[in-house]
Amino acid sequence: MIPVRKSVGPALAALALLSIQTTGGPLGGTGAEPSSGDPELGRRIYREGRLPSGAEVQAELGSVRVSGDAFTCAACHRPSGYGSEEGATPVPPITGEALLAPRRLDRAEGFRRLYQENQSDPFYARVRDPRLRPGYDLDALDTALRTGRDPAGRILDPWMPRYAFQRDDLEHLAAYLRTLGDGPDPGVELRRIHLATVIGPGVDDRRSRAMLDVMDAFIQRRNLEMEGLRARPGHSPNHRADFAATWRDWKLHVWRLRGPPESWGSQIRDAYRRQPVFALLGGLAEGSWRPIHEQCEALQLPCLFPNTDLPVADSDAGDSTLYLSRGLVGEAEALARHLQKHRPDARVLQVHNEAPRSVAGAEALAHALGDRVETLALESPVDDRTWHRLTAAASPPAPSPPAQVLVAWLWDSGLAQRPLPEDSPIDTVVLSGGLLGTAPTRTSPALSGRVLLTWPFAMPDRSIPRSYRVRAWLRSRGLHADDERLQLDTYFTLSVADHAMRHLVTRFDRRLLIERIEHETENTLSPGVYPRLSLGPGQRFASKVCRVVSLSDGGALTLAP
Repeated sequence: MIPVRKSVGPALAALALLSIQTTGGPLGGTGAEPSSGDPELGRRIYREGRLPSGAEVQAELGSVRVSGDAFTCAACHRPSGYGSEEGATPVPPITGEALLAPRRLDRAEGFRRLYQENQSDPFYARVRDPRLRPGYDLDALDTALRTGRDPAGRILDPWMPRYAFQRDDLEHLAAYLRTLGDGPDPGVELRRIHLATVIGPGVDDRRSRAMLDVMDAFIQRRNLEMEGLRARPGHSPNHRADFAATWRDWKLHVWRLRGPPESWGSQIRDAYRRQPVFALLGGLAEGSWRPIHEQCEALQLPCLFPNTDLPVADSDAGDSTLYLSRGLVGEAEALARHLQKHRPDARVLQVHNEAPRSVAGAEALAHALGDRVETLALESPVDDRTWHRLTAAASPPAPSPPAQVLVAWLWDSGLAQRPLPEDSPIDTVVLSGGLLGTAPTRTSPALSGRVLLTWPFAMPDRSIPRSYRVRAWLRSRGLHADDERLQLDTYFTLSVADHAMRHLVTRFDRRLLIERIEHETENTLSPGVYPRLSLGPGQRFASKVCRVVSLSDGGALTLAP
């Protein structure tokens, strides 16, 4: 059994709309009459709780009147329509195929519900209850939403709000429900699932090889396991009938991009047109991930945990791309919080070079701290002369106050070993752990205790036992630690994707894949790069921790006071 996971849904809304797992066609009007609704208008009702008129959907939960934007269908039945679990309450699917036909027993669906996590006895009893009923037509759907009774006359769950829709609005909602669960999505074949990874121009060959070697070894092992399951003679006919469709090989396609970022979108579309894929796994690119992110959102193509320091952190950036962390923007935000708490009056001088990652960190810190920050751009590497110019810049002519904190968004770990001039007002030097990759081994005596790092990773002295299993797996396949952090992150990405796809059973739906990954990320073997990885509905960054740590002259990291 997988450990229990606390529900993190936005609300215990619409918990038990219509319980059925079966096959069927579109929701019609009365009987077989086709719906005349607009699916796009229905999507707004389902996802946003907003009617075509622009007004909010109104509902009642018990004796309390609530608005639809707080109790949307998608909040609990999820964007995929396949439902979820809210505490001890199973939330049933409401896809088109789940609504139309009479409910029938489905062992594969029971497996999906019963064996994903530990649950209470009432949950298991509820899932085992068949609750047979006829299929829905538009009139039955209207009755269920208004009065809370299904076509068999059974009262729906009390957490299910009661809605009063006009007939046209109901037809729009039904038209959208019909589009849910109409998969499988592109990239899925009878015996094979096509997947891809992206490698941008300018990526170091050593890094791309390190990532691809892990992917090749993982997929080879996984495909051999699938071959063994298909060939195994001991499966019962029922087990084979229920789960054989799950045993599909993975085929990885490597999309190598060329040219400027403005051309990446067309290259991805061309590659996808030649061979549609079910999802993107990992990936590497210099600079911002935005061009790839935007194309995945346009294609509604899941992009799972790319290896980037520059994710798209916009709050409305979409729901198809999941990231390991907020990257350098997250480091800048953590540093800003630290300075506001511990050095609220200190002036800050920050420096960056022309590299996109360096610029992004500086821009994020400037946005967070405002006029407390002075920013300098460097056109050359930091040598002794440059270092002295920087420290001199911390003492501008009066009346401007001097800067006490120097933040360097640079790759140069030697900055921690350069002494400060005796007359410099700077008392703290801050470096980016994400840019340095590893902590410097020592500091200069003059800077001992005065060097801070923004550190989004697990602390070096905090052993994560499960990471040893991943390292052993890599060694057993002859994969040397050329870039261990990248290799461990890649293994995690593949593991969580594999875990989630097995729980899809036969429902190869991209939205459901994202939801399963949201649900299962914290239960997947963590390789120990980050202190903790977890996701919930609507969350897009698996690691939510970035510390500011102090670097001692011996190279040890401790939490900064």
